[in-house]
Amino acid sequence: MISCKRLYRYAAVLIGSGSIALDNGQGTPPCISKRDATIARTASTQYDILIVGGGATGCGVALDAVNRGLSTCLIEADDFGSGTSSRSSKLIHGGVRYLEKAVTNADLSQLSLVSDALRERRHMMSIAPHLTTCLPIIVPIYDAYPYVLFTAPYYYFGMKVYDLVCGFKGALKSSYFMGKQETIDQFPAIQQDNLKCSIVYYDGLQEDARMNLSLALTAEEDGADVVNHVRMEGFIKNDQGAIIGVKLHDTISNIKWDCFAKVVVNASGPFSDSIRHLDDSSLPNIICPSIGVHITLPQDCSAGGAGLLIPKTVDGRVLFLLPWEGSTIAGTTDAPTTVTVLPEAKQQEIQWILDQLATVLSRPLTLSDVKSSWAGIRPLASPPSNANGGTKSISRDHMIDVNGISGLFTIAGGKWTTYRSMSEDIINRVLLLHPKLSKGKPCSTYGRKLIGAETWFQELHEAIETAGFAPDIAQHLSHAYGDRYTRVLNLCAESDLNLNHRIIDCLPYIRAEVVYGVREEHALTAVDILARRTRMAFINSALARDALPLIISLMSHELHWSQDRMIDEFQAADVFLNTMGSAHRVSDSSLSASIQNLKIAQNGFLTLSEAQSLVYSCSLFSSLTPSECSHLIHQFHRALRDGTHISLAAFCYISSIILNNTIA
Repeated sequence: MISCKRLYRYAAVLIGSGSIALDNGQGTPPCISKRDATIARTASTQYDILIVGGGATGCGVALDAVNRGLSTCLIEADDFGSGTSSRSSKLIHGGVRYLEKAVTNADLSQLSLVSDALRERRHMMSIAPHLTTCLPIIVPIYDAYPYVLFTAPYYYFGMKVYDLVCGFKGALKSSYFMGKQETIDQFPAIQQDNLKCSIVYYDGLQEDARMNLSLALTAEEDGADVVNHVRMEGFIKNDQGAIIGVKLHDTISNIKWDCFAKVVVNASGPFSDSIRHLDDSSLPNIICPSIGVHITLPQDCSAGGAGLLIPKTVDGRVLFLLPWEGSTIAGTTDAPTTVTVLPEAKQQEIQWILDQLATVLSRPLTLSDVKSSWAGIRPLASPPSNANGGTKSISRDHMIDVNGISGLFTIAGGKWTTYRSMSEDIINRVLLLHPKLSKGKPCSTYGRKLIGAETWFQELHEAIETAGFAPDIAQHLSHAYGDRYTRVLNLCAESDLNLNHRIIDCLPYIRAEVVYGVREEHALTAVDILARRTRMAFINSALARDALPLIISLMSHELHWSQDRMIDEFQAADVFLNTMGSAHRVSDSSLSASIQNLKIAQNGFLTLSEAQSLVYSCSLFSSLTPSECSHLIHQFHRALRDGTHISLAAFCYISSIILNNTIA
């Protein structure tokens, strides 16, 4: 018997290693033709500047460069924001912890870092108001008398200094004091025992993956060539050892080619040293990688709509509890790590977060409350040799490294909030050392609105509701796409795939977003959709796994995938979701045993009798009533090819629709 909700993957694996193309007769999809045209330009153009890395900093560099008149190309080995930039705390902030260091240690560099970050916070919230929000954050105070007479004024004074550093133009709202009962009213989940009072201050909250994507798409609209899933595998140098280009590999088509540029900027975050070592293997590391773990919890952990800050945990860190995307996220940790493509939160790190939350929440949380977990690697600039206190003591400021022989520029360190100023700094340095590239244009990115922001307004969701969408879907579409929501909705009437329906119950994502992600947002893999065009994998990894068959079917319809490619997508998404704390893990031995028991679909098709037998014998369909089973078999019959067989893609697609109760 095959385990519940895993049939689609087992059946897919059984097809084998032979390539079985989909017989759709539709030719090359338009989105692939557009991508091919971009790749063709990268093979025939000498750019002024080529950026390696499509995270927040890399996309920010591309946007700055193209708006200064430089011919610009950006390449990303995976997807835009697939690394650290989509795995952040979601905060847009100056850093109250860094401000405390600045005051207590009389450290002007830390004060400057906070001041600059707060200026950039205002910038981010103005350029993409649909992707950001002003969030009240509560600092609860539990100290006993008479200590509370010192700690309460201490935190109140600290937050007032934070307001002061913001300045008049950078301030969101003024911090204030709350008594015990007012604190409970505003944050109902708080631990009430021994609570004395609290301080409230304001910071920004963002949807980091879509912010990163918006930077890439805005740079593209302004004239940059941006390509994801293209890996840089080496440098091309002249006789003097100067870099004149890079060797590229498209991981989708498996094509390799050379791309030439006058300047190459390494903005690859945690992988910066790997790129530098491709240039010169003898170079010392400049990145000190630090891992930060977050977990996703139910919405009732932040039901009042405010965030919570634990100012000092047992080991001296700070911990945030923040409302985000209809859920609650908590984190983060800060510890040295090694760089890996798919970092994973370890159970002891998750348990540490839960243990800290137990001191401020009224109900104890267990591992069963964790809907998803993820880890991100901070690319901190290496500390001086005498630094101590671990990675949490390392400054979040950035640095620029220039190889005097090869000319490779590297931007390292920094934080999400300061991506724009980092981008400005690196382009300024490039033009200082290569004045002939200058077109005489100053930096113009501060306050420059991103796509989707131009005509967006706070009540836009009300207009979407009038089109017949549920309030949660309307809110989501407004905030994810801004004034471009109409482009998503226009797809709903385009086909018979019920694109206006939810992808899966409980989450506000609709099927049209998958199609839009493929056509307009460079989504090329199922993980691109699960993790970054939508945030399903971060919100609830188990639900993301349940949604996978439908997503792959929709993408296959758009991208004309072969059966082999569909198998690869199943497997890649399965591996990814396993790193996100997905509850539905299956060992290789269990998978092998199940495959041996299922001796059908050897060529990618099932007969109607095989499909019918599965419906009545597999636990996957045990929740269906007899009439629902009949309806499912009827849908299989409608999808038969040559009157005898149903494709595996159609079987998975129809099954997922029925099981998720989304058939019209």
